[in-house]
Amino acid sequence: MLPTHSGYPASGFANDTGQANAVGDDALASAAKFDDSHSMQNLSINQNNKRVLAKPGAGRLPKVQGPQIKIEPPVKEATRMK
Repeated sequence: MLPTHSGYPASGFANDTGQANAVGDDALASAAKFDDSHSMQNLSINQNNKRVLAKPGAGRLPKVQGPQIKIEPPVKEATRMK
């Protein structure tokens, strides 16, 4: 199936007598938005991201609405082997 926008000849030939020449901003705009529905991402919204107040950066927990979780290091003090 060939595209049917004004920037594309109907039968695939450059000398197509069935369509007018596609010139100007209208032809470029219609050719550019022809396949938008297939190439656009429609991602679902993560409901947990609505709670985020600030993202401090990589390796750090974000500040969120609700309880602030603090993760303690797994080892507070090392034991020495003799």
